[in-house]
Amino acid sequence: NKRAKMDSNASKKEASQSKDGGRLNSRNAETSESDVNDSDDLDLAFEMMDTSWEILLSHATDSSPQKNGQHTQQEEQQEWALGQIPRVLVCIGDLYSFREEYANAVDMHLRALTYREEAWNRMKKNHAQNDGGKGTESLTVEDLRCQRHVVENYVLVAEALLDCPEGEDIVCMLGDDDEDNAGSAVKAKKSKERILAKAKDRANFAQSHYEMAREGLEEIVCRYGEMSAADIELGTEKQDISYLAMLVVGIGNSIEQQK
Repeated sequence: NKRAKMDSNASKKEASQSKDGGRLNSRNAETSESDVNDSDDLDLAFEMMDTSWEILLSHATDSSPQKNGQHTQQEEQQEWALGQIPRVLVCIGDLYSFREEYANAVDMHLRALTYREEAWNRMKKNHAQNDGGKGTESLTVEDLRCQRHVVENYVLVAEALLDCPEGEDIVCMLGDDDEDNAGSAVKAKKSKERILAKAKDRANFAQSHYEMAREGLEEIVCRYGEMSAADIELGTEKQDISYLAMLVVGIGNSIEQQK
């Protein structure tokens, strides 16, 4: 009877271990399936962002002749498309960062920065023309937001640079002329590699973008103070600028830690 009881206990233990093993295998299978689904979702996100880039770029660069009365509409569409392209490029850069492809993230954020700097320069030029170069025309909340986007992009570039492996050249997969051929992000791995910065220049590159972000932030805070004192409606800019200040401080701390 004692032996029978021991055999019964052993059978129960083996059954329990077998059950636990089955649960573990099931969990591993679920985890593996989840990883595959996440990868598929990322691939789909890349494809959708790349398609958006392609469509917007075609509108922004459309130079086809227009009928009378349609030229203004085309200009409005081009201006809107130009404003959306950097948003898409930033999203693609964020996806690259999530995949830990930091060099490609740097490339996307630099491309977005070019558009945003051009938009900010156009705004400043328009104001200078309207007030005869005296610099007295009041800026709007749209101007404040435009400059904030530029500073945010400086932060994104610096952050991606700091995430790149130390001691390695920053090499991206898109060539200089790839943006002219839309659909570039998904096809990046088929392109020729391009060095964005040498390993020895990485820290200085990040430092320069951090300093531009800090200077831009100081201008934004001063401008915000002037506009707020004039009782101009600023929407959510106060919260957005506060968050931007946190980002700039965070990047500065990260740079100090890597020195």
